[in-house]
Amino acid sequence: MSQNPNWPVLVGELNPTGNSNYGLGVAGCFADLTGRLIQQWGTARGRQFELDEVQPGTWSGVWDDRDGALDPSNTASMFAPNLVPYRPWRVRAQWPATVNLLSADQATGGEGTPLAPGTSGAPYFVTGAYGTPVVTASASAWSGTQVWQVTTASAAVGSALVSFGPLPVRAGAVGLPYAFSARIRSATAGANPTVAPSLAWLDTNGRTLSTTTVAPMALIGSATGGWTFAGVPDVVPVGAVAAVFALTMTVAPTASWSFQVDGAQFEQNTTASAFTVPGTWFPLYAGMVERYPQAWNDSGAFGTVTPTAVDTFALLSQVQFTDLMTAAIQAPRSASGAGLSFCYRLGEQAGSTQFTDATGQRGPAVVAPTGGVTAGVAQTSASPGGGYAAAPGTTVVNFNPGANAGTQNYLPEPCLILPPGPDGLYGPPRTGGFTRMVAFRQTNTTGGQDVWCADSPSSPTSTATMEVYQGSFYMEFADHNGGGATVNLGAVSVGNWHLAFISTDPAGLGWRACVDGVVSSGTFAKPWNPPDFFSADTIAADAISGVNNEFVPFAGDISWACQWPFQLSPAQMQQIYQIWRTAGTGDSTGQRYARILGLAGYQGPSLIDPGQTTNLPAATDIAGQDALTALSQVVTTENGQHFVDVGGVVRFQDRSRRAKAQAPTFVFGENTAAGELPYDTVAFDFDPTHIGNDIQITQNSSGTVFRAFDAASQAAYGIRTVTRTTQASNPLEVQDAAHYLLGRYAKARMRISALTLNPGTNPTLWPVCLALELGTRIRVNRRPPGAPMITFDGFVEAINWNADDGANATVDVQVSPADGWTAWTDAAMHFTYAGNLINGTAWYPFGGLLTDPAGNPVHANLSIGQRIAFLTTAGTSYPVTVTGLDGNGVGSVQLSSTAAATGPFTVCDLLPAGVTDPTSFDAMAVLGKTTTLGY
Repeated sequence: MSQNPNWPVLVGELNPTGNSNYGLGVAGCFADLTGRLIQQWGTARGRQFELDEVQPGTWSGVWDDRDGALDPSNTASMFAPNLVPYRPWRVRAQWPATVNLLSADQATGGEGTPLAPGTSGAPYFVTGAYGTPVVTASASAWSGTQVWQVTTASAAVGSALVSFGPLPVRAGAVGLPYAFSARIRSATAGANPTVAPSLAWLDTNGRTLSTTTVAPMALIGSATGGWTFAGVPDVVPVGAVAAVFALTMTVAPTASWSFQVDGAQFEQNTTASAFTVPGTWFPLYAGMVERYPQAWNDSGAFGTVTPTAVDTFALLSQVQFTDLMTAAIQAPRSASGAGLSFCYRLGEQAGSTQFTDATGQRGPAVVAPTGGVTAGVAQTSASPGGGYAAAPGTTVVNFNPGANAGTQNYLPEPCLILPPGPDGLYGPPRTGGFTRMVAFRQTNTTGGQDVWCADSPSSPTSTATMEVYQGSFYMEFADHNGGGATVNLGAVSVGNWHLAFISTDPAGLGWRACVDGVVSSGTFAKPWNPPDFFSADTIAADAISGVNNEFVPFAGDISWACQWPFQLSPAQMQQIYQIWRTAGTGDSTGQRYARILGLAGYQGPSLIDPGQTTNLPAATDIAGQDALTALSQVVTTENGQHFVDVGGVVRFQDRSRRAKAQAPTFVFGENTAAGELPYDTVAFDFDPTHIGNDIQITQNSSGTVFRAFDAASQAAYGIRTVTRTTQASNPLEVQDAAHYLLGRYAKARMRISALTLNPGTNPTLWPVCLALELGTRIRVNRRPPGAPMITFDGFVEAINWNADDGANATVDVQVSPADGWTAWTDAAMHFTYAGNLINGTAWYPFGGLLTDPAGNPVHANLSIGQRIAFLTTAGTSYPVTVTGLDGNGVGSVQLSSTAAATGPFTVCDLLPAGVTDPTSFDAMAVLGKTTTLGY
């Protein structure tokens, strides 16, 4: 099929069974609906200049639905019953246009990006039943210098050596021809396999509808031998939305061997044409179809659907946080999507005798009729660091068994009795694995005390118990067949709070536990497989045989009793513990952004900068907020940006991004002979709404308002107040932020309200428009007749595409001005020292080691008492203290060290947490043109 060389290959694709990477990843197959795109479509992404709130990115268009296939109520549709809200939708374009619909990486063994040798083909939909193909360098590649290679053992017959796909095809285009072709070879001398090329057609659920296989072909093994053409032409069958090309082995070599593929091509054609390296595929939009409005015109003869799509921010705006801890325990999900089984927070008010499951899946836990259980108790601890920060203000439950604490007896004692599950059974699930978590504070050390226990009356007794005994925390699993074990999980202090997890895998053989963030794991000698009957499930004592008699009762406070119907990972346990203990205290803005994103349930792709603001206070302020608002507050604190990019990736960019972007990526203007890019129209505006001369920033943690104002600006424009709230804990940073905003907004500044680019009529703009992204720095030159040239440097804040089925396409861009100064930071001092580090106090000959020792001697960079570091090539850092300067007048420095090590070293300033490269700040170490700001 011929392609218009002045127009990209533009496709719109729907995944009716996926979830747009918001949850557990994309499932099913994308269906190509390009043939149904009619009339106009467009996107809207970004924000109105730099001060307005970020909105979810949208796409809207029109689908031809005259056959009713895109009618959600049509049960006979090939898409039924999956046309429901929030199904993945993407628009992408290949430029330059080629007949090859693959990506350049798929077609050439990773030469498009390029991918490094050893890269797995799985993310690029190049897979195999005998091992995933990997990028491999080859001097005799069919095309270029790399190939896809899979190495397999002998006797591997009957499945695909290599598969490409699923590859989207025109949905509903029955009889439309497609052809897949590739060059293949056995790369091992003496390995002579026979393979059969095939093309399988898939429905929207990824199920195979039919397969076309051509005659098997015998290959002669050679590391540098020739390549064999393998191709399969076919036509789209009824119900197909995707195709998979496979090379299946029918005769296998007798020893391990390697198989290679190169020069792959998928095209809409009756037969394979000459191989072409594909043009670059650019994403234009990635989101989810939210609505499917239908209309029937021409007396019902012509049906249309006018879908609207939103990106991930739309879903994040609907996630409401009650508190940080609740969000943390709700985040883990099993592979099937299962979450918490129950959560008894135990935060009810004083006098309560029943305690609710926060998930609403179980009945209330009730107090055993013995007294000694007090609700509504304030959280306390024996030491300042012994409490927990999550969900501040919530109360806990106290258990007071009096003199019977830790005493084995068969008397009624204080405890909570948990109800059975939906299956009517007490205790943890018997199959599928589980995890239990509880927070506790022991106040009496007598004997052994059961924190949480499920047991049965069978002989011997089956149990799942959490217990403290003589200053240690134990888990005990036992069943009637001798399975399970008792494991000491480490010391726990008295009077302070602890968080403990115990878990088993689906087989009941592997166990995992976590106490105060320390994870341990192992296997039982015999699997733990208890019977289907537990008599009771109790907190703070062990109820025997369901008769409300208890023994070894617990004395102290308990909260957060939770269970999951699967085994949590070590990372999940540790994350919940860290949130419970500190609520994110000490986070950088990047860490806080990632934390909130994860707690919102997002498991899709993200690119998150570290953040320049560090040591944030506890993230207790997210309670009652939606996730997008919480994320936006982090961005405000950072003075950065966040958005969902054209590929659906959530991005957080810290303030250093724009500070470092000193040169424009693209230059637009009338002088195309000098390389300037043409535009249709440009509109400049002073936009007085973006004037601020009374800056008021409220520090969240203290409530203090930090101000900066400009009297001259107020006289010129009136008092224009800008208010912000920041999570930054350092008051100097908050004040710096106020002065930065004042410097940026005190004067009226020109902005570009509209810049229109027209790639539809000027093909040279296609690669520019397709590569344009939010936050890109650009320059626009305008040469008005009889007036000086206007030169505007700024950052792209919004991008709106407008296109139709008549080969018209324009892009409207809004741009905010770049700062009028060059931001800078003090770079870390660093130089190479070839000597050794001495344990103790010694003089070091550092004189002349800096690049400009005459004007910048070492002693000018150091002071007595300063801490610096010796950094090894392996990344180990040895901090030392400066105790003397300029020994003997030759630039020697006296240092005190508590360690000895062998050089060479990089001697440098102490680096911030997470930074291991002292050159990280060099690119920013440029003195400002007009002013310098530490913010």
